[in-house]
Amino acid sequence: MPCIKYVSNVEVTHPIGTGRPAESKIMAHCTTAGGKWSMRGVMGALTKVFGDDPMDAYNNHPMPLGATQFVSVSNRYNAGKLWVCNLHVLKAGPSPSLIWEAFVQAVDKLSEFALKHHASIHFVRLHPSTPDLDWAMVHKQLDLKLAQQGVDVVVYTKEKQDLPKAPADAPAAKKPKNCDQVFANMRFAIAGYSSEETVALMQLIESMGGSVQPKYISFGSNQTDVLLCDSEHSDMFKHVDQLGGTIVSKSVTHAAPTSPLADLFTGLRFHLCCGAARAQVARYIIAYNGKIAESVAVADYVIVADPETSPISAPSHAKLVNVGWLWQSINLLEIAAPSSFPVCPKQALK
Repeated sequence: MPCIKYVSNVEVTHPIGTGRPAESKIMAHCTTAGGKWSMRGVMGALTKVFGDDPMDAYNNHPMPLGATQFVSVSNRYNAGKLWVCNLHVLKAGPSPSLIWEAFVQAVDKLSEFALKHHASIHFVRLHPSTPDLDWAMVHKQLDLKLAQQGVDVVVYTKEKQDLPKAPADAPAAKKPKNCDQVFANMRFAIAGYSSEETVALMQLIESMGGSVQPKYISFGSNQTDVLLCDSEHSDMFKHVDQLGGTIVSKSVTHAAPTSPLADLFTGLRFHLCCGAARAQVARYIIAYNGKIAESVAVADYVIVADPETSPISAPSHAKLVNVGWLWQSINLLEIAAPSSFPVCPKQALK
């Protein structure tokens, strides 16, 4: 019997497998009836990964409370079909509130669609501060209308209390004798294989509980755990090897030839205000040929950890950015626009 599984440190845009080959998946999130799509949070992440179709459906075809929108999205790294489901269950207001009757109606429609298409549900947990939210009731409804009807459900949460806890006096868990979920919560990228080989690898990984990403991601909450690479001579192999990532290749016969990383930050000086992440940030700046400026007065860029809680004084000539700018620049291998990664600076130094 399918059950509800809670996962953290995984984004719904990279839904994990539940053990079925060529699995179709529905990424479901709660939205405001009559609202506008946001480029932040879950909506922004869905747009970044899957394009504008979910946003266009939501903005151009407003629907009443209790309605659902299923938008087919493309992702060549999923062997089955993928949909984004907009659940219209929140009432518009300064703080959109959950309307229970609308939620029940929407889940009924979600269940019907999932059973028809033999798809698993990947549900984004509502924030605890949502007005009129009783998560215990939501869980019970997901269990009754989905899990007990034969639909696999994965809830993506940031709330620690949602995750299962072992009793304090419980004995250490024994390792399972089978490999059904050996890749649970692991993220893979695949490079260099043929289309047929890629699909076969995807099915194998998902059948063991893992997920496959469209590209290798070096940083952040969606950081790739393992690169599956056809050859140690590929550029992707060399890039990940330089970053110290984990690589599995079917034909490694000797150490891959090393080459320097791109001189992305040549001639640039960075002053870092990144707290505990400072050492990691500095390592990547130096790896891409940048320099660390101990004095903010001589810096070309000032990088802070949090755009809202880490304001910092900066000279007028320096560009003030949050740490997301660095990761975006490295992932694109080009200098990202500072205006896309703003912070709230104090008065500039004279």
